[in-house]
Amino acid sequence: MLDYAAQNAEGVQVIRRVGVRSESDLAFAGLHLLLHPVLDRMGALPEPQRRALEGAFGLARADGADRLFVGLAVLSLLAEVAEDGPVLCLFDDAQWLDRSSREALVFAARRLDAEGVALVLATREDHLPGLPVLRLRGLSTAASVAVLDSVRLAPALRYRVLAEAQGNPLALPGGSRRTLRRTRPRPARVRPVRTVGAAALRQSPRGTLPGAPARGILTELTPQELQIIRLAAQGLSNEDIAAQLFLSPRTVGYHLYKAYPKLGVASRGELTTLDLTDSA
Repeated sequence: MLDYAAQNAEGVQVIRRVGVRSESDLAFAGLHLLLHPVLDRMGALPEPQRRALEGAFGLARADGADRLFVGLAVLSLLAEVAEDGPVLCLFDDAQWLDRSSREALVFAARRLDAEGVALVLATREDHLPGLPVLRLRGLSTAASVAVLDSVRLAPALRYRVLAEAQGNPLALPGGSRRTLRRTRPRPARVRPVRTVGAAALRQSPRGTLPGAPARGILTELTPQELQIIRLAAQGLSNEDIAAQLFLSPRTVGYHLYKAYPKLGVASRGELTTLDLTDSA
């Protein structure tokens, strides 16, 4: 999202920074990181604000930085820079902002009005009180499938990636080879799918689809796997199954992934071809 904002900020001054975890305990480190490119404009600030900001950044003797003056200085400095044109401040990983910097930025952001300044903070945590919030949700199943369409995967691996990604685009292999390596099934745990020839077709009982496992193979499933497989065969989504069995959707996906090789199938659609009733 920040990339999109930066790429489409035509005619706008962009100041972009990323939070640094190792500096999250250093007072005003995050604020200095953001404002460092425009510190040459501090001379235009009212003296109390300038002295407070200089003291916070170690540019002058600090007699205890006044938080009010520091916040006002941030607002005034950004407004001064905006005299040359609109300003867009983008700060990623804002959860690593030290407390002093976070308070000063939130203070200034609450007071932005007609200064020509926009401030966007991307964070994993909800610690920016009083600011408008846009919460990013995971991709829908359809969107995740569309992303995977650009990558050739075996059906079993494709299903596992979708189940484990849970809509997180960063976890889809279209953007990371390491994700593919991490999610690749272990060969020793995958059973080969049986092939059925013409002879088997002639010998199969009437009404039985060739390749469908005999009822006895269901005994290889755990009770929970069998319960989940039967619900999935009825067309229920992972979310529906999870709600019915009081599980998480990810747990449902995991059990499906474990059960597919045992049944000799590679997708949910193939479950409808199987006889999943108990043996008499």
